[in-house]
Amino acid sequence: MTKKTWLNNLIFVVVMAVALVALWWISALIVDTPLVLPSVPAVWHELCVIGSDVSFYAQLGLTLLRSLVAFLLSFAVALVLALVANLFPVKRPINAVVALLRALPTMSIIFICVVAFPTRVIASLVAFLVGFPVMYAAFDLKLAQSQPITDMLNVFAVRKLDRVLFAYLPTLAEDMVAQCRSTFALVVKVCIAGEALALPREGVGVEMYIAKVNMDTAALFAWTIAALVVCYAVDGLIVLACHICKRVKGGKQAENEQRHPKPTLDNLPGALPDTTPTDITLEGVGVTYDDGRTVYDNLSVTFAAGKVHAILGPSGCGKTTLLNVVGGLVAHTGKADGCDGGCSYVFQDARLIPQSVLANVELVLRRSIRDKAKRRATALYVLALANIDDCAYRNATTLSGGEQQRVALARAFAYGGATLLADEPLKSLDLRVKRKLYQTLEELLAVSPRTVLYVTHDVEEALALADEVYVADGSPCVLNHVATISEPRGGRDLYSEQSVELRKRLEELL
Repeated sequence: MTKKTWLNNLIFVVVMAVALVALWWISALIVDTPLVLPSVPAVWHELCVIGSDVSFYAQLGLTLLRSLVAFLLSFAVALVLALVANLFPVKRPINAVVALLRALPTMSIIFICVVAFPTRVIASLVAFLVGFPVMYAAFDLKLAQSQPITDMLNVFAVRKLDRVLFAYLPTLAEDMVAQCRSTFALVVKVCIAGEALALPREGVGVEMYIAKVNMDTAALFAWTIAALVVCYAVDGLIVLACHICKRVKGGKQAENEQRHPKPTLDNLPGALPDTTPTDITLEGVGVTYDDGRTVYDNLSVTFAAGKVHAILGPSGCGKTTLLNVVGGLVAHTGKADGCDGGCSYVFQDARLIPQSVLANVELVLRRSIRDKAKRRATALYVLALANIDDCAYRNATTLSGGEQQRVALARAFAYGGATLLADEPLKSLDLRVKRKLYQTLEELLAVSPRTVLYVTHDVEEALALADEVYVADGSPCVLNHVATISEPRGGRDLYSEQSVELRKRLEELL
């Protein structure tokens, strides 16, 4: 937060506070019934009276402590259960329990706790039972929205602990501050309500109850204002802590960039995993979705080892499904061979975690390379091959679309495997960036050959990158081999007579 933004926020708060006080003052004069709406001076006098008593701060502190205990417990339990629900097949029962707690009226929870538990713990317990489902739902929704990241983690066989530390927690952290602020405010309100009904010896809720019994509206307003001030103070501390963390993180990133100058291929000892491309063979493959639609029925085809096979076709015909069959991501009948040595994947969107570029590549190496120095050297090496090493210590979410796809390519080649599956990886990029990435992909394939299945809508991509060209069409889908391009991929003339003729033919078929 900049100084200007902070100042603007402060001015806004002051103006709103003055406006509300003015409205209150005028309303009190109009109502002219202190029992219903006390005047501003009366409430201010009451605040001064209770504020001069040491017990006032003890009451506030005790309520704040109860609220913090409930909030921290809600946060911890919600975070753990959300992670467990997204790592193991237990989401359904957890969601059922959470849905039940969210459906219960707050007053019912309070009354049940009053009957079943000691008075001193009721306020915190009730606040936890109300706050926990709210936080869990927010965390679970955020992880559900990150399903593409989860699919990426599955493809690259990332271990569960690494998923939590390097993908799920950073993803949740993006919205965690806002969620914590809103949930803490809810927890404080419920905690005060629990105190007012359970009546422990001390607490803001107890004092509000006493003021209500005594018909002392000014005291009730005074305690309400005190609770509001405490809530806003804690909210401000949360924002300040978040701001400090961002500044520290940004400083560390800048320090890393200065400490680690741009590497070059000459001074990097890393190397890509050895790969021996193999044929990809599908025999009698069938895929039928839950809605009854048959995508493939008895598909048999062989993709030759070490070649780039471009697959064109209309949207929805089954091109991505074909990649998922080869990669083992979708249930099918028949036989699919070709990923025994491992598959790597480049998706339509880069699917990067909100960490540094280097961390994104290292993530897929953590299972295969235990030595940290060797893992980092390998990651830097492949980033240099992909011409994105100068961004190694930048957060991946700050990169442009073309830069993010370079990172995705580097990650795929770092992972290894004899097969590379590419699902329209350049779809959203402009022509100039695409053509640069054609060269990058070719350079990576020259260092680490793979058998590539490359799905695309773009005829030019097929002409520039493919050795074999197929067109997918029909329902169920069939693959028709259209052409073999004998001219070497590197430096291929896209406007030669042969290329222009093939372009016309493919456009007619599509």
